[in-house]
Amino acid sequence: MHATPSSPPLALVVDDNNSMRFLAREVLETAGVRVEEATNGVQALERFQQLRPDIMLLDVLMPGQNGFDTCAAIRRLSEGKHTPVLFMTGLVSMAMEVVWTRQFTPYLGNSVYAFALVLAAYLLASF
Repeated sequence: MHATPSSPPLALVVDDNNSMRFLAREVLETAGVRVEEATNGVQALERFQQLRPDIMLLDVLMPGQNGFDTCAAIRRLSEGKHTPVLFMTGLVSMAMEVVWTRQFTPYLGNSVYAFALVLAAYLLASF
């Protein structure tokens, strides 16, 4: 984790949709969170290892490696075992099933996306 009193927390936002990344960046930066981006699962793994973010917001459906496989790969890394990962998707029923059967961290449905981003920013600000 990078957050210190002199350094704001770092979020890695992973989504192949430019608009969703923009929305996440706007909300998180407004709350004082530093934001880095990735556009796919492979890039997310590389960026995660380089940056070691305090939290990761991860889209489920992306070309190539999906969000669930990306999260599983991050959990296999020693530095990724305890990093909070929030899934972002509009496919709520499928996400619920995968989250519970693979024992992943919580997901965000797009209907609560903005609220959850504000909540994530608030939680990061209290590090």
